Amino acid sequence: MENQLTTFTWPATTWLEGNFTSNNGLPGFFQRGGYDHANKAVGELEYKHALFLATLSNNSLYAKWASNIIGKEYSVLNNMSMKSYWSNVLATEVRQNQLDDYSLPSLQPLTTAIPSSSATAIPASSTAAISSSSRKRNHDEEREMEQTATRPRYSFEEVDEFYIPGLNMSIGTFIGTAARNARSVEERKQTYFKVLGMNGILDVNDCSTGSQLEAAMKQINDDRLTQNNDNQLDHESSHRPIIMEIMKNLVAHLKTSTNVAESPVAVQFEQLIKDNELDRKEKEKKQLCIWQRIVRKNKIKGDKYERYMSLYLDVIKVHLYGSSIFDDSSFNSEQDYVIKIWSNLVEAIFRETGIVPHWDDTVSGTVLTYGLTIKLDLRLLDIINKSSPDYAIGEFAKDVYSHKYYKDKTKAVLGTKARLNHLLNCNKIPLNQVANIRYPFLLVVGFQVKAYTLRLVGPGLYILESEGTAAYPTTLSEIKNGGIKNVINLLDKFKDLCLVIKSYQDEKNDAHKTNKRKTMDGITDDNNGTSRYEPSSSSPNVSNPTAVQWTRDLWKPK
Repeated sequence: MENQLTTFTWPATTWLEGNFTSNNGLPGFFQRGGYDHANKAVGELEYKHALFLATLSNNSLYAKWASNIIGKEYSVLNNMSMKSYWSNVLATEVRQNQLDDYSLPSLQPLTTAIPSSSATAIPASSTAAISSSSRKRNHDEEREMEQTATRPRYSFEEVDEFYIPGLNMSIGTFIGTAARNARSVEERKQTYFKVLGMNGILDVNDCSTGSQLEAAMKQINDDRLTQNNDNQLDHESSHRPIIMEIMKNLVAHLKTSTNVAESPVAVQFEQLIKDNELDRKEKEKKQLCIWQRIVRKNKIKGDKYERYMSLYLDVIKVHLYGSSIFDDSSFNSEQDYVIKIWSNLVEAIFRETGIVPHWDDTVSGTVLTYGLTIKLDLRLLDIINKSSPDYAIGEFAKDVYSHKYYKDKTKAVLGTKARLNHLLNCNKIPLNQVANIRYPFLLVVGFQVKAYTLRLVGPGLYILESEGTAAYPTTLSEIKNGGIKNVINLLDKFKDLCLVIKSYQDEKNDAHKTNKRKTMDGITDDNNGTSRYEPSSSSPNVSNPTAVQWTRDLWKPK
């Protein structure tokens, strides 16, 4: 095999063995080999030759993969992704040749076009400035020409095998391709969706302008127009049924979040509130004082650590003694909302759970290992081992601004993917269980709180979905209509999601302690027992594939 390497124009076999798991090594094989469009046939021949040599490899996984590609008659070389790649290569070469042929002889006369007999002498510095200005103007025109020309499309293919009817590629391929071909912009919303696509994440709840769902909707409509060759078809009128179809299929195939369940304890406290409502003519303060006294007196069965009692009392106290925060929200700062509204609720809901809220802008060690220095307003840590990965994170803002919302959401999503990847990479979690692991985070804007989860559903495809929304009650009427209960139910669900993540870490810790313990069986038996979540090896196991094979590296915006 070593002698046959001389038949290649570059170390193709070595590269392919190290990269075959990434989209079958395509189009990276042709990019790394530096094949231009004229040498496309040479590149494909060398790829096929490398596959033949791979079947003889001692790496069973590599050999099996190569045999599979050959058995399918090298169909990967003729899929849409590769056709698009070679079209882009050709378009790039043509454009580059045009640019090479473009000369700037007209720039030179600009410095000598002033007659020597001119009555007003032109200083040398001025002619230099004219020359510089002309060059800049022509350079800007050249750049504008290049930008307005057809830009090369970056090809990308994911193997997630999730499809929406009408879209001629998988969801993972679509969002990844769209992100790689998106223009570089400073607008936070566009940056957010680019970050999602580059990380293989689909936001199934955002269908606003510029979202991934809207892009899919437009792509399906464009494909329909092309197929029907009907330029009279009204785009807007055809968008609505398409997006409904997209949402229907996404909900059916991808979403697993359930409605926020009602806490039995909160229901009982809510009944106390309703049973002790005063006539509307009575003063608010009197009503609040009665509720405060009633809630304190009644200990509800199931509220062992007085979590829910504390939550109800805290909201009532804010209305009694700190209602000024409701009067002029424009005066409130972000920390006003954190300290006066949300921190006590979060602290109470996690009481005696083994999880401790950690406040203020801090950076997680897990995120640092991925090269990110994201500071987060809230991190949910293990009460004993605070160096262990966060069980969840949260971001707070004072006002509902699109810029701030998407900035915070981008931070939260990146941080959550880093934590989810860490969990999956450090544990042997079977593929049939991975989609059930939902890593949570909170977004809080003013008096509104939203819970989200991120999960891995297929190779390279992560799903971001909302777990629910609640609004902190700011009036007596909202309290009467169940406002406190709604907030408690959502925070309760968020707490339960965190406890599920904690259970994986606890089981891993227990398995680690057990495996460290020496036994007599360990002397004679090679199999010391394994946990279903023991640390995973770096090489994939073909017979028992684990979630680590579906994860994709974290992409970070510059």
